[in-house]
Amino acid sequence: MELVVHPLDRVLQVLPGANLLETLRANEVPISYSCMAGRCGTCRCKVVSGNVIETGREAKLTNPAEGDYVLACTSVLTESCAIEIPEPDEIVTTLPASSRRPSPRSPMRPTTSRSFA
Repeated sequence: MELVVHPLDRVLQVLPGANLLETLRANEVPISYSCMAGRCGTCRCKVVSGNVIETGREAKLTNPAEGDYVLACTSVLTESCAIEIPEPDEIVTTLPASSRRPSPRSPMRPTTSRSFA
C-alpha cells in the first residue's frame, strides 16, 4: 500500500493496519503531536483520498468527499490513501509528560539535601 503525504509529495510504503502517526514518525515526516492518545488534536490531518479507520472516541471510516480530518495518533491505515499535513514550518512536537526529563530548575528537584535521623 502507499501513503502519499501532501504538501511534501512523499510516497511511503505502508502495511495495512499500521498506525498513521507511528508511520509518519518512523519515516521522519514532520508532523505535530503531543498526547499520542487522541485527546489534544495536535496531530490532526486531512484525508485527501482513500480511507483510514479512526479508532478514537467513536470508531469510523473516513469520507474524503466530506473533507474528513483525522487524528493521526488514533488512525489506522487500511488502504492506499493520501493525506495533507500542515506545512513543515507550522510543526510543533511535544513529548508526553511520562517521557519528559525534569529540568535543572524544576521545583520538584531538591536543591539541598538533609538527613533525617
